[in-house]
Parts: sequence; C-alpha cells; structure tokens
Amino acid sequence: MKGIKKKILVIDDQVSTRKLLSKFLGDEFEIVEKSNGLEALTSIEEGLEPDAVVCDLLMPEINGTDFLIKTQQNGKRQIPVLVLTSMESSVQKMTCLQLGARDYMVKPFNPNELKIRLQNMIQFQ
Repeated sequence: MKGIKKKILVIDDQVSTRKLLSKFLGDEFEIVEKSNGLEALTSIEEGLEPDAVVCDLLMPEINGTDFLIKTQQNGKRQIPVLVLTSMESSVQKMTCLQLGARDYMVKPFNPNELKIRLQNMIQFQ
C-alpha cells in the first residue's frame, strides 16, 4: 500500500505550465493548481496545507515575490517554496532566496530535476 501523496501547490498564470507540471508531478504528488498568488494565499488562509509550493514570479494580482514575502514572513509554518520562472537573473534569484525560497529554477526546465528538487525539499524540511 502506498502512503499518502504529498501535496504540491502549483502557482502559475499560464494554464499550459500548470497542466505540464500536473502531468509530470501528478504520479508522485497531489497537485493543487492556482493561477496567481492571491488565489494561492486565499486557499492557504482557508486551510490548504501544501507540503511544498512551485511558484512563478510573473503573475497578476500577487506576484511570486510578494507571495514569498507574505508566506515566509507571516509567523506561521513556513511552506517550502521552489521558484520556477523564466527570469534568469542572478539578482532576482538572490532576492527570492533571501525572502525564504528554498530553491530557484529557470524555465525551460528538466521535469526530472524538478521532481528531485521537490522530493529533497519535502524530505529535509
């Protein structure tokens, strides 16, 4: 009997990216999709407890940087966040890591590498 799947919250305004992540990760993780940081924060405030988050940076409503600020500095349990973005900027990467992101990957990405990074984040939290 397999154990309960860990829950991954995927936040990206691109439907194609969310569906791609669900396809690649869905065999191992339970995937919850949200199209922006506001939807994600609302879900968390309403009781969603993901084991990890995969979050884009460029989104409407609340972007990935603001999502990090709101979730990592709210005094509650810090949810491990992996930033997955098209922004290949060392400054942006450092900003995200300083704000509490556990990892940072640039699109396009290797789905197997993403899965391994998520497994490590969840295992070592």
